[in-house]
Amino acid sequence: MCCQFTTDGKRLAVGLSDATIRIYDVKTGQFRHQLIDDNTLACHLPVTQIRFRTFAPDEQTDYMHILIASYASGDVKVWHYTSGTCLYTLSEERQTMTVTLNPDKSRFLTAGSDALIHIYDLESKKRLNTCAASDSRHLMDGHRFRIFATQYHPYSPNIFLSGGWDDTVQYWDDRKQHAFRQFAGPHICGEALDIDPVQNQILTGSWRRGEVLQIWDFPTGCKIKDIPQNPLEPCLLYCAQWMGDDCIVSGGSNDNMAQIHDRSSTKVIGRLYNLPNSVYCIDNDGNSNCPTLAVGFSRFIYILRPEAERRFLHLFILSLILSFISLLSSFPPRLSSPLNSFLFFLSFLLSPFFLFLFFSFVSVYFLPSFFLSLFRVNFYISFFLSFFLSFFLSFFPTLSFVYLFLLYPLPFYPPPLSPHQFSIFFLSFIPFFLVFPFISVVSMSILYFRPFSP
Repeated sequence: MCCQFTTDGKRLAVGLSDATIRIYDVKTGQFRHQLIDDNTLACHLPVTQIRFRTFAPDEQTDYMHILIASYASGDVKVWHYTSGTCLYTLSEERQTMTVTLNPDKSRFLTAGSDALIHIYDLESKKRLNTCAASDSRHLMDGHRFRIFATQYHPYSPNIFLSGGWDDTVQYWDDRKQHAFRQFAGPHICGEALDIDPVQNQILTGSWRRGEVLQIWDFPTGCKIKDIPQNPLEPCLLYCAQWMGDDCIVSGGSNDNMAQIHDRSSTKVIGRLYNLPNSVYCIDNDGNSNCPTLAVGFSRFIYILRPEAERRFLHLFILSLILSFISLLSSFPPRLSSPLNSFLFFLSFLLSPFFLFLFFSFVSVYFLPSFFLSLFRVNFYISFFLSFFLSFFLSFFPTLSFVYLFLLYPLPFYPPPLSPHQFSIFFLSFIPFFLVFPFISVVSMSILYFRPFSP
């Protein structure tokens, strides 16, 4: 199984084990196109990789809506996916595991079970080169076993990386026959090789229990750091990818999960867990501000969007603004006016609601990652308890507002606070600020809540 977003993030192509490629609308989830012909029906072997060809507005229409797919049968097909037409097919005598386009979209390469990498011209369909290891036993200038992942450097149209079962990542120039550099370590068994062109770093994911997720320096091939895994829930990775500038997404088997790590702190910030099967493919739409994530396993694709977090964050900011306005309308005597009094009364009515949503956001999404690995309870129970806790905590400032409001003789024109009233107002919030951190830590330590649970 494999999947990939179009460059604009509006479509998602999914390659299935029955040689069928289906394309869906990301926003609605509706099925749009299906790519299959007599050849794929006869072979009936899985789709191993999908790549969309990007196109410029001034390009010919023949180059628009092009998709390249590799199959375990050894076929490589170039599709015009909106019409469902196969433009041409290249047949290789092997299991073709991966296909990758170079940055200028003029060439593509294929690799698979025979440790050879073939370079093709996209327009002429001719094989331009074959990259392979030399016959020398003293040089590791190529692969000796299956190749599962290849990736061109986004800023170098001829330089690409490859990784597979021989525990090496090889550097290649597609104009030459042998690799010019390599480093040892990653045991790659899927789409677990990615390049960050901004910081010039390599991400690798390995199908093993130790040293699973690693970051390497592209120019030197030296390891920068390991991304630590949870020892109680080890995940053997099939796929790994950069997600924006700050995150890493990966997925695999053993615990059947997909997880998101913060790049700088290496902490787990999101997790999709207890899936019925291993996660074989992952892709994101490339939107660094608000990425959409696709996770594939068995015959299912989950599309995850961080929409709820944005809504809660906006409500949190709005609640802070309303609270600030209410304080301004109450304390300085020279600011007392009908407008300020109305704003104070409005914030008095809405603040409990926004506070409830704000603390719901805190209880659900700002959890210490340390507690996520200690205990497990049912998802719905943890969700209910988190919101019950939020409601309980928002009750304290609500009582404070009510008590303060009762001190005023006129509801729509409150006078300035006296020293005695100010002390009551200030002291009423002290229990809230003391109780909230304690209850949050205790309650979250007994809840096992994961933000990306379905």
